[in-house]
Amino acid sequence: MMVPAAPVSDSDDPVYLMVAERRDITRSRVLDRVRQAIAEGALPSCTDEEAMAGLVHGFLMGIPTRARDGVPAETMQRSADALPAPWGKQAEAVAAENRVKQ
Repeated sequence: MMVPAAPVSDSDDPVYLMVAERRDITRSRVLDRVRQAIAEGALPSCTDEEAMAGLVHGFLMGIPTRARDGVPAETMQRSADALPAPWGKQAEAVAAENRVKQ
């Protein structure tokens, strides 16, 4: 796991730049996956892709901090399992609606 934030405040610091670049890459990949899920119908077409990517990316960036703080893996797994719950029902509804239209 990557430490999500380097303990430096100088934005020219090489460590800061490396960590910031990795965060950007990860967020870009999450956004790509959200867009793919929308295209495949796994997420509703009305999904705010930027907001969804921000939610998932923020969750991922928090995992190393929670692990460092001693949160048990089982607790983090329950959180990960709960993360898709709010939009899962929406995706099911969209899939059902698409079946009706066919």
